[in-house]
Amino acid sequence: VDEHLAHTYLLENYEDWQNNPVCLNAYESISVELMRALNFYRFSNPESRLEDLFLVGGGSMIRPLRRAIENTVGMKIHSPAELLPGGKQISAGHVLVQAIGVTMN
Repeated sequence: VDEHLAHTYLLENYEDWQNNPVCLNAYESISVELMRALNFYRFSNPESRLEDLFLVGGGSMIRPLRRAIENTVGMKIHSPAELLPGGKQISAGHVLVQAIGVTMN
């Protein structure tokens, strides 16, 4: 399968691929790497008080990935739409947040 088509299948959860054991293992690996990065940040910045995590980008819309991250890092996970005024009413808020980030860069 073409890489772009596979990505579309993943985001649309084609044939429940988001819950495929291969994908679930990848989500766990991503979660562990994120936890390691957060632990390093906390160690390097002991005065910081990270309590919440905002996930942005296409992966933020993959529920099993969000669940795996939340379970692994033990932080409250927020959607990208929460960063936008009235964002909860915007169906593709994650795309808008990405566009803002690209524009700012």
